[in-house]
Amino acid sequence: MRGLKGCRDNSRNAADNEGRQGCNAVEKCGKEPSSRSARVSAPPRLTILPSVGEFLSAKLTPGKKAEPREPPNRSSPVESPSSSMSSHGDAFSSDASMSFGILLVLLYFSFSGRSKRRAIPSPSGFPLIGNLHQLSLTPHRSLCELSKKHGPLMLLHLGRIRTVVVSSAELAHEFMRIHDLCFASRPRVKASKFLLYDGKDLAFAPYGEYWRQLKKLSITQLLSSKMVQSFARLREREVAQLVQSISSIASDGGVFSLSEVFNWFTNALVCKAVLNSSISDEKKKLLAEMIHVNTVYFVKVFAEDYFPSLRWLDVLLGLEGS
Repeated sequence: MRGLKGCRDNSRNAADNEGRQGCNAVEKCGKEPSSRSARVSAPPRLTILPSVGEFLSAKLTPGKKAEPREPPNRSSPVESPSSSMSSHGDAFSSDASMSFGILLVLLYFSFSGRSKRRAIPSPSGFPLIGNLHQLSLTPHRSLCELSKKHGPLMLLHLGRIRTVVVSSAELAHEFMRIHDLCFASRPRVKASKFLLYDGKDLAFAPYGEYWRQLKKLSITQLLSSKMVQSFARLREREVAQLVQSISSIASDGGVFSLSEVFNWFTNALVCKAVLNSSISDEKKKLLAEMIHVNTVYFVKVFAEDYFPSLRWLDVLLGLEGS
């Protein structure tokens, strides 16, 4: 009995010693460094150790070894939020640097090409309006003063419209005689659209076949020497009436305006030549008033003439309706 009891105690002590060794092995294997500063882009494969019971049963059962269990394979490693944020930040910085480089290249070619071209002298202006503020109610005098500062050839920015101003006889000959076909057409103004049948008269029609036919018709039927001589009698009679009216007004000590008198004379002469009949003084006044209103509209400032996208402003102000 004592021998049997001693064998049981020895086997029990051996099992306890083996269990303690297994627990120590589990604790040693379970302890891993907890520092998170290590790189997590490629984490090591984890090994799951067997439990204490499995370890003891494997030790007590002969021929059976406790093999560690492996976790299931994952297709992609686990990334932490900090690593994803750093990757997005790197992508953003690379895109920003690429855009900045492209912008620098475009600016370089823009300024290098501009420096090679010979620029036309231009007075400095304000944004949007350009040089409109430098033109007064007498634009010919304003242009004369600007040409003294910037030369006989200068570029003005009248709103969105670029205008080249020529102030010398040599350059005028270059534009009007040598390169006349390039500058044969006149710019479209809004007044000609409403008053001259969409700019279809001789003065504002664009250069082309229509304008050439209109010019030919005017020269042969209105301005030829034969037609001018045919109106000689009419001109003499109208001039005689003009001198008589001036003499009668002056003899009575009255005051008259030469501009008004010459306007009446011109209107009467044109009506007589076109209609072959004279008009009364009342109709002469009405005709002179109509011509004056049309002249005022030709010099009126329309927003569309300088800013093509602001046609709605002319409609809002009632300029088109008037």
